[in-house]
Amino acid sequence: IMTSYNAFSYIPVMKTDFILKTSIDKKLCQDIIEVTKDKLGEDISDNLADVNRTIWELHTDEDASPYVAKVTDHMNYCIRTRLNYPHPNQNQPSFFDNRMFYYSFATFNAWVAHYKNESFVEPHCHTPYPGFYSCSLYLSTGGKDTSLSFLSDEAPSFNQNKIKIPCKEGDMLIFPSDLVHYTNDTFDERIILSANVYAGYSPNVLNQGNPNVEETTGES
Repeated sequence: IMTSYNAFSYIPVMKTDFILKTSIDKKLCQDIIEVTKDKLGEDISDNLADVNRTIWELHTDEDASPYVAKVTDHMNYCIRTRLNYPHPNQNQPSFFDNRMFYYSFATFNAWVAHYKNESFVEPHCHTPYPGFYSCSLYLSTGGKDTSLSFLSDEAPSFNQNKIKIPCKEGDMLIFPSDLVHYTNDTFDERIILSANVYAGYSPNVLNQGNPNVEETTGES
């Protein structure tokens, strides 16, 4: 069911989708909690019921951005490693990089949410657009286990349309942003950092970053 790589565990969801489970240093998790504790708002309306959270664009906040960047950098590493399949350990040159494609990564938004015993996260997805990925980083769980559930039309590894991923403090799930997810496994001291990013390959029409640009243009 689960295939382990160096940086993450690979959990098949659909024939075309995946969830990556990895972890973040707990010191970084505590630093993020500390730097964002005074940035919470109670009047923000969204799909999180009875949840206090920061602004959506936490990655642009002067205090928080260096810490968020460390999280998204790890997202980038994991996603790019996965996209480089079937060479997940990067022992071989990237298939796409050597064929005139250019890899791009950008953070769209990020936020931290503080949950309560009565909190609830209704089923939702972050964006339907291709190439976007989301993360849920469990900054704190109060020493308890929690989870995130995903809904899928097909889940070949589990033969069911719902997958519940157990999580503990420091765990991070990375998944396609169009994957529907939810949880009612909430309680006080459950603090999550979420982010949406773009990651993918585009035709490298300008030969940006191509180490073989002279050789390639010489052949054409």
